[in-house]
Amino acid sequence: MTKTDEITIYVKTLHDVFLKSVRLENLKYAIRGPVFDTAQEMQAAGIDIINLNIGNPAPFGFNAPEEIRQDIIANIRRAQGYFHHLGIFPARKAVMHYAQHQSMPDTQMEHIFIGNGVSELIMMTMQALLNVGDEVLIPSPDYPRWTSAVRLAGGSPVHYRCD
Repeated sequence: MTKTDEITIYVKTLHDVFLKSVRLENLKYAIRGPVFDTAQEMQAAGIDIINLNIGNPAPFGFNAPEEIRQDIIANIRRAQGYFHHLGIFPARKAVMHYAQHQSMPDTQMEHIFIGNGVSELIMMTMQALLNVGDEVLIPSPDYPRWTSAVRLAGGSPVHYRCD
């Protein structure tokens, strides 16, 4: 028996022991379909495409505020362990200031929760708010995480077309 055979048997055994949850059966995350295919063809033809599906806001000018960047630099040596459960204070403060300057003057620190990214926050929010069978309106085409998060939380996504 070769090492490859041993690995194959081990992986098959793990698959048999650790079956994935039935909740995952109807979930799709990859961004595919005619829009994606057309975008790929356009890129191959040399057309500049703005990929709004990557989940990384920085390429589109949504950078961390200068206040947060400076606080990171100043505190990097102490960046060990866990942070406050609502998020890093300087980040929350920067979000509060931004919101207050964007016509939301009543925004306070206790209104702000910072997570590790939008995907984590979407999942947590759907799990906290949805009961089994709750319907959630989702624009289509959508960011697949929205539909997956609703389904994982027991909800039913209801897509509506964006023109």
